[in-house]
Amino acid sequence: RRSGGRAAMGVGDREFVVFWGGITKYRWQALDRIIAAAEQAGESGVRFVLAGDPAHLPQPLPDNVITMGHVPYAGMPRLMAGSDVCLCVYESYDWCPIGFWGSPLKLFEYMACARPVIASDMGQISRVIRDGRNGYPTDGTPEDIVAKIGTLRRDPDAGERMGRAARETVLRGHTWQGVAERTDEIVGALIRQSRAAKRGTGDNGRTGRRRAAGRKDGPRIGFVSAHGGYGGTEEYLNKLVRAAARDGYRVLFFHPAESPPHWIEQLSERAQAVPYEPPPRAGRRPAEADDRVRRTGLRDALRRLHRRFVPRSVRYLLGFMREVRRTRRVFARWPVDVLHFSDLG
Repeated sequence: RRSGGRAAMGVGDREFVVFWGGITKYRWQALDRIIAAAEQAGESGVRFVLAGDPAHLPQPLPDNVITMGHVPYAGMPRLMAGSDVCLCVYESYDWCPIGFWGSPLKLFEYMACARPVIASDMGQISRVIRDGRNGYPTDGTPEDIVAKIGTLRRDPDAGERMGRAARETVLRGHTWQGVAERTDEIVGALIRQSRAAKRGTGDNGRTGRRRAAGRKDGPRIGFVSAHGGYGGTEEYLNKLVRAAARDGYRVLFFHPAESPPHWIEQLSERAQAVPYEPPPRAGRRPAEADDRVRRTGLRDALRRLHRRFVPRSVRYLLGFMREVRRTRRVFARWPVDVLHFSDLG
């Protein structure tokens, strides 16, 4: 697999390959830092391979950067296995008051391919990467990334040991099967709490058009994917469906009507695919009203006051609550007991 991956990337056996794969259009992917690291590495025999849409990459790229363009999800493991180290570097979320707090799939996929990972030391990533054991945490500066690459290049045996440890880390606690089982446990606990609350209040189990957990065909889990399913969603959802069927639940898979995943018809008979349309955002005022506000300068003044006197965390929370209300309007009519959101961005 290693030689096949290198052949696909167009690199030789003696070159040291640094791999990154992802969506290039998002600024938090820190591609500017990765490219700056490639520039610093220079002509040292280190090749950086980027898998993603090159249209969003800065030009010109350093000579030691290879762009693969869009790579189908099934083709990614071969490229990962052909590399010497993989990068999982991010910018902090400057729009979020708590900064970066993500759980990137690429981290676990790199590790599952037994590759050492250089990963940002923040958020949930820092709970997974153990310095020098299954990878290297980085502060994200190009200098630190290049230094960690140099350490692995000088000691390839250490890189192999870290790669094996990384795979063991994934197998112990970060497989789709394990996540599906934990989700199933959480769903079961929520449904039991709901039943207990309804018994305590004398609720007969009906609220509007929704049925409670005691319907004849069993409780229902609504799995919501805002993007129609990223890589791995199919595997996770199928495992969740099997776990739910074992415990008597049924799964409804909500996906955007305009982008159904190609594998949607392969779902188990215990899952029901439901297309949905995003709710319209709040309507804008008439153009003439906007013109009046603009002429008087009131809009700019109100924005300045809002930013000055309303804390950033409160503004973030208010925006989040607006999105929750919009989302509830979409799914409130469906008879589900638990909604499970994925990739809402």
